[in-house]
Amino acid sequence: MMRIVLSFIFTLQFSSVCAQTLYRHLPKEYQNTYQAPKKSKRVKRTRKKAKSQMPSFRTKTAKIITKKNPKPKFREITEKITFNYFSQFLGPSLSPDYQTGATYNRFKTGQDFKGDSLDSTGSHQMFHAVTLGYNLTNDYLVSFGYTFQEDINKDIRYKDSFGQTAFRRKEVSDNNKRVNLLVRNLINNKNFYVNTNYFYEMSSTINSVFQDMEYGLGIEPSINFKHGNSGFYSGVLLSLQRNYFKNNEILFAGNLYPTRYQTMLVQVNPYLNYQFNDYMTLRTSLMFDWDKRGNQVERLSEFNANMDNVGRIGMNFLIDYGISAGTFLEFGLEQASLSKTAVGATLNVTLF
Repeated sequence: MMRIVLSFIFTLQFSSVCAQTLYRHLPKEYQNTYQAPKKSKRVKRTRKKAKSQMPSFRTKTAKIITKKNPKPKFREITEKITFNYFSQFLGPSLSPDYQTGATYNRFKTGQDFKGDSLDSTGSHQMFHAVTLGYNLTNDYLVSFGYTFQEDINKDIRYKDSFGQTAFRRKEVSDNNKRVNLLVRNLINNKNFYVNTNYFYEMSSTINSVFQDMEYGLGIEPSINFKHGNSGFYSGVLLSLQRNYFKNNEILFAGNLYPTRYQTMLVQVNPYLNYQFNDYMTLRTSLMFDWDKRGNQVERLSEFNANMDNVGRIGMNFLIDYGISAGTFLEFGLEQASLSKTAVGATLNVTLF
C-alpha cells in the first residue's frame, strides 16, 4: 500500500514538472491556455513572468480590429454633394374636345393685361428640374436649381386676349435660376416638424431681362404632421415670393392699359399621402395660387386669383434606391369639368 501511495505522489510531481517544461516551449500566443495547478507557486510565477513579457494574442487582435482607417480628404467633401433630377410629363386631358396633342395646362392660366382669364389650352409638355447641392451640416443644404419646360407639339389652337384664334409654338423655355438654402428641422417635436427653404431668384430669362427685373426673394416653409406608424403623411407647403423690378408698371406708347409686372406670388399646398408599403404611395394634394401685380404690392389687402386652383391625385412607385416614378390626374377646382383635367407622369432621380 505504501508503494502505491509513493508511486502516485511521484507521478503527480513528474507530470507537473513535464507540464511546466512543455509550457515554456509553447508558442507565446498559446502560453496563456495552459492551466497550471493552483498550489504550484513556481507555475504561478512562470505564468506571471510570461504575461509581462508578451501581450496575449487576443489583446493584439482586438487592437487590429478597432484600428480606424483614415478617410481621404476628398471623400469628406464629395459625400456631402447632392444631385437631383425631376421630370414631369403633362399628357392628354380626359375631355375629347381637345385637338390632338393639346391638353389643360394650369401654367397657361392667369389674367391678361385687361384682367381677363387666359385660355388654359396648351401642348403636351415636359418639365425638367436639375438641382445640385452641398450639405453644410445635417440640417443645412445649399443648392443651385435650374428648371425648363418643353412644349412637345406645335400649332396648338387657343384664344388670345382679343378673342382671336392663335397658335402656340413648339418651343423650349427656361425659368429664372435660383440659389436655395434649405433648413431642416427648424421645429421638430412629437406632433410635427418644419423645414424651410429660402431662395434668391436671378433675373436670367429673356423675359425677365426685358421687364427690367432685378431679382426675387422667397421663403418656402413646410409643416409636416406626424401620424406614428399608420402610413399617413400630411402637411401644408407654403410659398411667398417677392419680385423686384426697376418699375412695377409701365405704360407703353399706344397702349390703353399699363403693363403690370408680377410683383408677388403666394401659394398654399396642403397634402395627404398614404404609404401602402415600402414601394407604393398614394399622393393627394390641393394647390391654391394668388398674386399681386404692379403697384398692388404696395397695398397689403389686394390680391388676385393667379393660376387656376387645382387638385391632384396619383400613385408613386419606388423603382430602386434613389429612383421613383409616378402617375397622376390633375383637375381644376373651380368650374370643374373634363376639359379642366390632365393626365401626367413623373420621374425623380437622386444620385447622391
